[in-house]
Amino acid sequence: AERRLERRRLELKIRKLKEEQEAQEQARQKGKEVQRQLEEQEASERCAARRGEPSETGKEEAQKELRRQRRAQRDAEEDAKLREARRRRRAEEEAAKKEHEAAQRAAEEDKRRKEKERKEREKRERKEREKAEAAAQAQRRQEEEAKRAADERRRQEEAARRT
Repeated sequence: AERRLERRRLELKIRKLKEEQEAQEQARQKGKEVQRQLEEQEASERCAARRGEPSETGKEEAQKELRRQRRAQRDAEEDAKLREARRRRRAEEEAAKKEHEAAQRAAEEDKRRKEKERKEREKRERKEREKAEAAAQAQRRQEEEAKRAADERRRQEEAARRT
């Protein structure tokens, strides 16, 4: 039972680590995507600047977009952290629940085993008592029989002396 518990704990830890890696990989991919978009934005801005486009509103729009993308990246990273924390908490709760259930099962098994041992001990003691009582009874009968035989012999001897 302990080996099964340990195996379950290890499987939970492995699953937890895999999920953490997947969440980190997703966050990394999202970060790369945002970074790529930022680089494209900056490249298009440089290109526009080289062409000499006097586009102030374009720059403002680009900066707004850049801020929006950075905010989106931060939000995505935050969401990933929250999801990971929730997943970790759920996994810990599940592990604690399983551990509690296993402990309960072990306690119940222990209780059943002790009850069985108690019944066997009582049965053994009862048999020993009955055996001892039977032996004592047999000895009493034997002693009574010997006493009767001795009394009978005495009577016969007295009767023989009287005649």
